[in-house]
Amino acid sequence: MRAISRVRRQQNPKNTASRKCYAMHPLVRKDPLARNAWRQLAPILQRMGLLTELDVSAFTVLCLTWARLERARHRLASATRRAKAPYTVEQLEAIRKCEVSVEKAEHSWRVLAGEFGLTPASRNRLDVVAPKGTLSDDEEALEAESFRDRYLKDPQ
Repeated sequence: MRAISRVRRQQNPKNTASRKCYAMHPLVRKDPLARNAWRQLAPILQRMGLLTELDVSAFTVLCLTWARLERARHRLASATRRAKAPYTVEQLEAIRKCEVSVEKAEHSWRVLAGEFGLTPASRNRLDVVAPKGTLSDDEEALEAESFRDRYLKDPQ
């Protein structure tokens, strides 16, 4: 299978150039949650022009942060399931530690997601425009209307 994909890339030089920035960092390759995040987000961000070879290290951190967030959420869910009412001090302390780790991971994720335009507000701030053909007709009409309002309106 690897030999076939290598042959295809050699036959299509355009394919290798576009996949160059997808070279997954070894830490991401080892972590299944980070690897899934990479596989889901990398093609979308590259199409939007937000993922280049220069961004791979920051994108690696983003994927690893997502994995850390998912693990923290899982630990919180299992700590909550294990605790039985009336709660002991140790159970409440374990739940609170899990909540803090979830909060920290969510904060890190929000900061990094904003840098890559993964929230509506950050896309507005970054002025990201989706490539032609990726939006429906209605979405393209809204995008064009938004562009006209922002840049072509007469200043009064």
